[in-house]
Amino acid sequence: MKHRTSKPKGGVVNSLFLLTLFMLAYMAAIGFGTVWLRYEISVTANTNKGLESEIADVQRRLLEVGAQVAGAQSPEQLLRQNRELGINLVRPREDQVVRETEDVERRLAAKRFGLLFSTIEPTVSRPKETP
Repeated sequence: MKHRTSKPKGGVVNSLFLLTLFMLAYMAAIGFGTVWLRYEISVTANTNKGLESEIADVQRRLLEVGAQVAGAQSPEQLLRQNRELGINLVRPREDQVVRETEDVERRLAAKRFGLLFSTIEPTVSRPKETP
């Protein structure tokens, strides 16, 4: 029986070759990962740009509709429509008007949440009726 006491020379070269091959594969994977990440960042940036333009368009249309609503609710426009459509609406009499004497937001919040957060009792003042 012969014992080998020295390693074959090819084993060191094979180990060095495999290590080099592994390092190249690792670097290539990092490179591909970096390229993919940059591509995804670019896609996300383009999507964000499109969404921002859509938001700006919706805001512009919302302002246009708000201006149309404000124009339709102007007193002159309402009076004109009353005349043209023959609705014959008149201003309310003073005894038909109910004026709120408390904070409307707090009263509505109390009404909405069933008086959970407030102990405000509703108070309404009505004009005195004239005989």
